[in-house]
Amino acid sequence: MEWIIALGVVALLIGFAVRQVIRQGKADASEGVLNTLEIPGGLTLRLTKTELIEGYGDGKRHPVAGLVASVEEGGSVNRRFTVTRIVALGVLAAGVPKKIDDRTLYLTIEGPQTVIVHEIPVKKSPQIGASARTFAAALNQLSKAAAPASSVAVAAPVKSAEPVEEGLSAKLRELARLRDEGLLTDDEFAEKKAALLAQF
Repeated sequence: MEWIIALGVVALLIGFAVRQVIRQGKADASEGVLNTLEIPGGLTLRLTKTELIEGYGDGKRHPVAGLVASVEEGGSVNRRFTVTRIVALGVLAAGVPKKIDDRTLYLTIEGPQTVIVHEIPVKKSPQIGASARTFAAALNQLSKAAAPASSVAVAAPVKSAEPVEEGLSAKLRELARLRDEGLLTDDEFAEKKAALLAQF
């Protein structure tokens, strides 16, 4: 009788898990999710052409444009000798030290109004490093594609009859105008201005 109850509980848990996966699959399809990253601990990051979504349902949403993702590694893989190995293997234990993996990955996503940092222990999921790097690359690629087409690239200076100061002033005024009209952010303006000043 007890095994029937245990079997029923297991079947119920499996049914719940399958139902959850189907529900998440439908949500991903309806929202146009291109890439997902499951972080140990229950959080799922989802990526569409225009948004980064944290979780499901009422998950926090961030516009993709302007986001930059990176995966950094901390910690190390150490090898050490354990008493059980020395007792079991004797002198041969020197050739077979135990591998201790305490590495942790840090997924960092930064943008104009977004800072997200997730710690991902490699020990719990050794393959997550490749998944996190693939997700970061996809996010960076979508961010570049979503960059406003109106951002103005500062062209190399053209030799002209006008004095250098007047050409520089005109270009700086043009950048300021684009910023004032909202076509450039303050950060883009500062970047373009620095690049322009470096050319003269």
